[in-house]
Amino acid sequence: MIHNLKTQITTICPFKFVKITCPKVTPKLRFWSIFSLLISLFFYLVTGTASAQCLTSGLTEDEQLAMTKGLFEDELFSASSESSKCFLEEFKDSAAREEIFFLRAEALRKGGDLQGAIKAYDELKNNFPSSKTYLDNSMLQKGISLALTRNYTASIRTLKLLLLDFPTTKYRDEALYWLGYAASFQAESLRKKNNKDALLFYQDSTLHFVKVEPELLNLKQQQERLHLMGRSWWFLKDFTKAEEAWSQYLKNSKSIKPEQALNLKYQLATGFQQEKNYKKAERWFTRILTKHPDSKLAVVSAFLRAEMAYAVSVQETKTESLDSKAVSILIKHYKLYLNKNDNKYQALAYYRIGVLQQPHRPNEAIHAFQKYLSTKDKTYAAEVHYRLGYLFFNTKQQQKAIQIFEKYLRTKDKTYTNEVLYQLG
Repeated sequence: MIHNLKTQITTICPFKFVKITCPKVTPKLRFWSIFSLLISLFFYLVTGTASAQCLTSGLTEDEQLAMTKGLFEDELFSASSESSKCFLEEFKDSAAREEIFFLRAEALRKGGDLQGAIKAYDELKNNFPSSKTYLDNSMLQKGISLALTRNYTASIRTLKLLLLDFPTTKYRDEALYWLGYAASFQAESLRKKNNKDALLFYQDSTLHFVKVEPELLNLKQQQERLHLMGRSWWFLKDFTKAEEAWSQYLKNSKSIKPEQALNLKYQLATGFQQEKNYKKAERWFTRILTKHPDSKLAVVSAFLRAEMAYAVSVQETKTESLDSKAVSILIKHYKLYLNKNDNKYQALAYYRIGVLQQPHRPNEAIHAFQKYLSTKDKTYAAEVHYRLGYLFFNTKQQQKAIQIFEKYLRTKDKTYTNEVLYQLG
């Protein structure tokens, strides 16, 4: 009898119109009940609607329970959630109701209906408020579902309540991860509207993330934790901690795209520049030039790397009068930028080269200052005229010196007027 039943089931399940996996059932299920269920299930899956009568109508409690679990195990989540609903309606005194409430919520969640799952998790809690078996996992999955549907406030509230009600739950680290996740995205949603409140959520995010035992998370969560934690620290302007998190993320992530890696490095470089940690800023701009030489950010990074290196030299020597070796390195950096044929910082690059070369290689300085003036930039024009005049005098080019000094006197700048008049006699 059992052999015949299995043969009959095998002939019924493989419909040509839709691919389904045969539910796991016990041999004692009656053939007509299985046949009726599968025919109903077939039309349910094909049409996307359920008939007014429950799919599992006619089955005993044990049969319907087995069928509902089998559908779930076979990942037929839509059918499983419908079967669970029917079970709860038909067997109101069943000892399995708590389990089926949870199974229905899980089927809805895994089937992609997160809003339906959130309601189903609430139904479990309302019907079994003291559940010791499913409630903590239910609250966790509800909190995750709320976060994934961008209801971050409710997600944070749910997950905090989970940790309060179940302080020793085995889901503690996952709950902390999702608390950090929800707080981070809540901060992001507030950042352009209310930066002060956003910073509070970024702070909360880091507090949750640092409590997590990373090895208890899956690989994807470990990487996302590092990414979001670094982002929170960056907005909190703690660039050293942001660097720690993002450095691990850049080192260990297997899926990070080159564009994202580039942007993170640039954020760190500009962050350290902002807090005047020029050595670290130079290091990150250099990494961009090394790892992303053909990117758009490589152009500006070439200039800013030169600027950071210049600032580091001045900080370390406490003077702008640098030795020839240091000057040579800086000139190389600025020329690397100029070779990229970018106009944005061209004038300033020529000005820097002129100033650096003036004590060591006056002819190179003259050339750089002339290039600066050809850009028509006005920022340092008066100073450059003055410097050029002195360079021409020192290189025995008196006529050019007189001409350049006279040009200076025709400008509105009065900074060097007395010295120029003195030189002209």
